[in-house]
Amino acid sequence: MDTNTNRSPSDLIDLMWAIVLVQAALLFVVAIESLLFFAFAGPAIAVPFVLTTAATVLAFFAGRGLRRRRRWARRVTLWSEWGLIVLATLDLVLTMILASTLPGLVPLIVGFVLPITMLRLLRRSKGEFVGPSAEQLQTEPEQRLVVEPARFDALV
Repeated sequence: MDTNTNRSPSDLIDLMWAIVLVQAALLFVVAIESLLFFAFAGPAIAVPFVLTTAATVLAFFAGRGLRRRRRWARRVTLWSEWGLIVLATLDLVLTMILASTLPGLVPLIVGFVLPITMLRLLRRSKGEFVGPSAEQLQTEPEQRLVVEPARFDALV
């Protein structure tokens, strides 16, 4: 069986969409957990609750934009995945220093494996996203909304 088959771009975008939705669902669970801590611990936990809720909403909107092949969603996802890797690295180092132990397998998968997978998928499907490029934004305003016919046919 040949495992080196090339996937169609829509398969990659569907896979990216699914991974972002898994990340958003995990963030939603963390937001609910933060809400429970906020209800019992008071205002000290308000900042993590607000940040987690904002990250959850951002992940759901980025997933929606990825599904529609929007460039802004690709950029937002790239930045958020790199942010997740940085925060997971910081968490790993602090856990090793403060607790003198390695974190569990699930935090490593969520913090490193999913973001690295997303970055690779986003890199492979770079040309599949539509929207104005930087060059188009610098041109005249009436030329900004021109969509290439071949791209539009691929979306329908």
